[in-house]
Amino acid sequence: MKFRIYEEAGVKEYWVIFPKTKIVRVFLLQENGRFDSGVDYAPPAKLPMQTLPGLLVDLEELFDV
Repeated sequence: MKFRIYEEAGVKEYWVIFPKTKIVRVFLLQENGRFDSGVDYAPPAKLPMQTLPGLLVDLEELFDV
């Protein structure tokens, strides 16, 4: 439900965090107004924030690995 609400509101970047599996799924709003199919990131990756260029989130720190 949140997914569609955020999509309709024009949220540019939407993260879903799965703490048990230590995965972050990132959806980016496309030009057609729909989110893409998402990309999964896991430690030791550094996740780039598309809406704040240059900001990287260290997933090892996020998940305290």
